[in-house]
Amino acid sequence: MRYQILLLMLILLPLQLQAASHWRFAEKIAVTAKSQPGVFNHLDSAGRRSIALSGDQVAVTWEDNHSGQPQIYFAIKSDEGGSFSSPIQISTTSEAYEPAIAGVSNGNFILVWEQNGAVVARTANATKLGPIVKLSNSAAGHATISSFNNKAYVAWREKRGRYPNIHFTQISADKTGKLTVSGTLPIEPATVNAAQLYPTIAAGAAAVAIAWEDRREGHTRLLFSHTTDGETFSEPGNLNEFRSNRNEYDKGNGVTRVALAAFGEDEVVAAWMDKRRSNTGYGIYAALGYNGGEEYELNEKVQGDEGDKLPHYNPAVTGNKAGAVIAAWDDYRSGTSDIWLSANSDGMAWSEDFSPPVASGPGEQSNPSITMDESGKLHLAWIEATAVGMPNRIWYASAVPSESE
Repeated sequence: MRYQILLLMLILLPLQLQAASHWRFAEKIAVTAKSQPGVFNHLDSAGRRSIALSGDQVAVTWEDNHSGQPQIYFAIKSDEGGSFSSPIQISTTSEAYEPAIAGVSNGNFILVWEQNGAVVARTANATKLGPIVKLSNSAAGHATISSFNNKAYVAWREKRGRYPNIHFTQISADKTGKLTVSGTLPIEPATVNAAQLYPTIAAGAAAVAIAWEDRREGHTRLLFSHTTDGETFSEPGNLNEFRSNRNEYDKGNGVTRVALAAFGEDEVVAAWMDKRRSNTGYGIYAALGYNGGEEYELNEKVQGDEGDKLPHYNPAVTGNKAGAVIAAWDDYRSGTSDIWLSANSDGMAWSEDFSPPVASGPGEQSNPSITMDESGKLHLAWIEATAVGMPNRIWYASAVPSESE
């Protein structure tokens, strides 16, 4: 079925996402302790997968240096609960970075991260941690994860010859938290003699979609692929519309940090930072895909005209089976960094930008990570500091769609 027909079907869905300004946010809840001198928290996983849901549990993962070394932490709360657990250390060695998380069943989660130059995984819930399993074979990092029907899918960059290429595996957990890994494979059979970085992955009923930064053309482009069997991937295609209009040496507009999310019956949404606006820095662009990420529609600008004259950073995106889609990012249009949201409720036009009061105002609010449940409830985590470069803190807030006024 053509994607245009599916879009028309989405218009009729009763759980349509409202315009982004029609959200009712609860009070924010602290994930980490008050900012301490010299302590920095990071929500910077590939694909921006720092928050996840499982059953009635919400979990956030991050990296910080409060112990004197970068380590991975995890905090959890019930959806209706008023506070997060104390941070639980997930990593076990001296160097650990960029964790990502996905929910599986009954309040259980699977986390992936870089530890001592390798990509590893383990399960976690409110009371127990599973054993750590190494996923990569060579120097690796930039791990990302997505789950569907209690199975998780992981992608990362791993050195292959001279350059890192994107690798993939499927993992599942038993009742004890022990992980089973279904073997690892590169996305492309032949070695790619150029760097591939920052993959993002989205699992759905139709397929598992993947996108990444690719430099085989001499500059960064965003490529995509998908798999229906978890064993073979489609030939990579170009996700971003690259443009060159200055001279023969111009490689086109810069792009970076793509994020993916599954939504609807078999749709996928991608969002990324894109410099096609010339001297105004990065804008947030998106593309809607169908058949589990087999193909994508034309690129769309996400932020509204009011935000067009300044750079935007750190895009995250989420959706649900009812067809709701929302993107988040941070920018400085109000003088300091705030979190901004835009919704795509009919599959064709992004709503006007909206900055949640809980994640805007004095200070620096940045690095959003978002997810959404099947009722349309939005869950947002972000970093907050008093000023650029100051110690920071992680906050969380949830929101539900409200009726249009």
